[in-house]
Amino acid sequence: MDLSQTLLQLERRLLSHTTRRNAEEISRLLADDFIEFSASGGIWSKAEVVEQLPHESFIQRSISHFTIKPLSEETALVTYHCYVD
Repeated sequence: MDLSQTLLQLERRLLSHTTRRNAEEISRLLADDFIEFSASGGIWSKAEVVEQLPHESFIQRSISHFTIKPLSEETALVTYHCYVD
């Protein structure tokens, strides 16, 4: 499996109902310096996501326009559109 497929699989895992209910799993999947920029302009840290996500109502989402930009041998920037099914 190439890097793009691996990262897409991990991002899809973050959208799954099982993962979103499990703070430990969310914490394992997110980097310590994780930052999320929401469509509404909100900015979320890893700690905020780990704390709040398990309590949110689940909404099935899908990914489109998935791209990766390698930044170094160990780092890549992943961007995509996330939409409600």
